[in-house]
Parts: sequence; C-alpha cells; structure tokens
Amino acid sequence: HSAAAGWPMERYLALGAGGVVRSHFIEYLRPAFAGELIEAHTWVPEFTERSTPRRYLFLRPPDRHPLARAETRWVFVDLSTGRRRPLPPELLDAFEPVPDDADVRREIGLRD
Repeated sequence: HSAAAGWPMERYLALGAGGVVRSHFIEYLRPAFAGELIEAHTWVPEFTERSTPRRYLFLRPPDRHPLARAETRWVFVDLSTGRRRPLPPELLDAFEPVPDDADVRREIGLRD
C-alpha cells in the first residue's frame, strides 16, 4: 500500500526514517484453510504527529466472508537513532485517511 502511494522502501531509506511496529491486534472471525486464497484490504484511518494505525480486513473471495480484522500501530522513527520523529508532510499528503471502517466495507462490497 505504501509503495502504491509513492512511498516504496527506497524512499524511506533516502529520508533516513521509516515505520516500526509498536503493536498488533488481530481478531479471528472464521477459519481459513490451507490452499485457500485470501483477499487482504488495508487502509489508514488517521495520522497523529509521529504514528499511525493501519487497519486490515481479510476475506475469503468465493463467499466474501470476513476471516479476520487487524490493526497495527506504526511509529515513525529516525533510522540512525531509533528515536521517534514527526511524520513528514509529503508522506501525510500521499495517503487519504479513511476513519470509518463502514466506508471501507461498502467500497469492497460488504454489507454491515
């Protein structure tokens, strides 16, 4: 998602900063089975000065049933010191936050 928004790994390295994972939360809703294809959707609901959550929804394509939902909290850090630093404006401009999960569900064709 980041690379598709114009922020591949090389751009973070050139900036000398990037995201590290602070926490993960996963809620499993239905089982997935070996060999099944799984559809993954991801979006950014908001930004704070130095971090952002990223949300995920995993679906089984044939029946469109949600298998899991997750959230990862990313903290933006200086790669040489490991200390937090503010998210640069050009990074913030590359993403359009989607604060309401219902908007994502509608966009991918799920009913609430």
